[in-house]
Amino acid sequence: MLSSLTPPYLPQGSGDQRVVPRLRNRRFNLSPVPLQFPSLSHADEATERLYTRGETVEGLRPTTVRWLRDAYRSFRSFLREDTGREGTFLGGNAVKQVQLIEDWMAWLRSRGVSHTSVCTYWRGLDAVFRRLEATEGMFNPFSCLVPPRASPPLPKALTRDAAEQLLHRVRNFPWRTA
Repeated sequence: MLSSLTPPYLPQGSGDQRVVPRLRNRRFNLSPVPLQFPSLSHADEATERLYTRGETVEGLRPTTVRWLRDAYRSFRSFLREDTGREGTFLGGNAVKQVQLIEDWMAWLRSRGVSHTSVCTYWRGLDAVFRRLEATEGMFNPFSCLVPPRASPPLPKALTRDAAEQLLHRVRNFPWRTA
């Protein structure tokens, strides 16, 4: 059963078992069109068309489009840092694209980006590639990955003055049981 659900572009294991990286519980786009662009400027043009379509057709708010742009810009910076990455990602090899996305997450963390921000960037870029998948019929490498989890926020402590005011109000409140 698993072999019929496993996309053919993922690496094969020994025998009938396939090696499947941490898969999300999503349907796969088994379209023959790989995620492939001649250059990064072509990818930029495609994403700009997506942003325009998102605003006009989907009715996305400007803040949502800015979030998508920020996520793509972060990934683009990662790709531009090393020309080998750019060519590898735009070449259409799904396994290498998945590896580069994981490298991008590690790159963000090595720069001191918080877990919450990594999760936000990841979800924004995933949304961009899901739109590419829907409009252009291209493979979405994010469909092979599990999204990172954001760590819960730390509780904020009250200042000394705020804590004293709170205690004063609690002590002097006219409770029914008092």
